[in-house]
Amino acid sequence: MREPVIVINGFSDKYTQKFSQILAVLPENLAIRKMIFLCDEKYSEEALRRFPVELVQVVSCPVYDPEKILPALEELTKDEMWVLFDSGYSAEELAVRLAARKGGTGVTKVQDIFDQEGKWYFRKMVYANHMMGTFQITRWPCCLSLAPGGKEREIPFEADTARVQILSLESSIMGYHLEKTEKEEGLENASFLLAAGRGAGSRENVCELEKLARKMGADFGVSRPAAMSAWAPMNCLVGVSGAMTKPKICIAAGASGAPAFYAGIEKSEFIVGINTDASAELVKKSDVSVVGDCMEVLRELEQVMEEDRKETAKCIAVERNE
Repeated sequence: MREPVIVINGFSDKYTQKFSQILAVLPENLAIRKMIFLCDEKYSEEALRRFPVELVQVVSCPVYDPEKILPALEELTKDEMWVLFDSGYSAEELAVRLAARKGGTGVTKVQDIFDQEGKWYFRKMVYANHMMGTFQITRWPCCLSLAPGGKEREIPFEADTARVQILSLESSIMGYHLEKTEKEEGLENASFLLAAGRGAGSRENVCELEKLARKMGADFGVSRPAAMSAWAPMNCLVGVSGAMTKPKICIAAGASGAPAFYAGIEKSEFIVGINTDASAELVKKSDVSVVGDCMEVLRELEQVMEEDRKETAKCIAVERNE
């Protein structure tokens, strides 16, 4: 059985989560022997020893500099047939470029990896994220990177499990300037989400739904068809090619429930689906479904909420007078 070498981006503070996502896409009986950890000078060797691998090779560079990191990766993986990167732009860049250097296969945004009768396969979204494709790996070595927002598996941390080797690099970037900006929370961290689909009907309706979401205290997102129609900016896109969310409550309005979109909301604790088509996939998969025009339903919901707010305000006023 082939065992992958995994590469984790330690420049990100989410490297533990990325490791757990790698565990989740691999067969449970597949051991990971070696992890390559990319980072700056600030890392905890003690923390790295706790990862359930035999060897951690730290590649330390003052800044993320692919021109210095790639030759190091090529040397560290020269005898390896399978290199598995985590998710994100750096993983995609490094996977493709390392595959080219090694003369092998490079694939990005992989969602699942499995073996069958000694042959290895992976799955990823294809045809503009409208279909899941299954592919056999026939050309080795192979460098893969994961799709963002994937499932996770608990990491079995143990004390002093791994040996740690350190390779320190000097960056070719002579200088850089860091400017602190206000951190913008993405849809991935939303606890309450209203997501509109093409069934909203128009840009004007989508703008109305966004205003309603703000009144409700919800974040706002859209499906790919709505985003591609320029009804909302691309940073509102929910789904495989956008944000993979996991809110406590998700109201999906006017979306069909296509796999690429549903993958972005399926981790919600509670889904309310609104669609005029009673046979739509979204209606079937939601915890509560409302068959009707999403604009009419949500306008009615806004009125109910407004009446509830007024009633609450009256009760508070009465209590204060008493």
